Amino acid sequence: MVSSFRLTEADEKLLNLASKRTGKSRSELVRAAVQSYCRNLVSGPKRSLLDRLTDSGFKPEKGRYSDLSSNKALQRKLLSEKFGQTVD
Repeated sequence: MVSSFRLTEADEKLLNLASKRTGKSRSELVRAAVQSYCRNLVSGPKRSLLDRLTDSGFKPEKGRYSDLSSNKALQRKLLSEKFGQTVD
């Protein structure tokens, strides 16, 4: 199927550079990027960074904090302790 789209000059330069470095055609790179991006969009609810890191084999230290991405109060507390000022 043929599709047509416009790129900014910067995006076209980036695509050309990626094509030269990988040896893949521009079409191959665009197809792969569209597949990856769209699969991520339709794959379900967004997952936290900790969830994705855990899937990759990352193991947090036992007894340390769990998912900070959803705990805004703890984020403010830790940043305040580290930088010595109140963080809003």
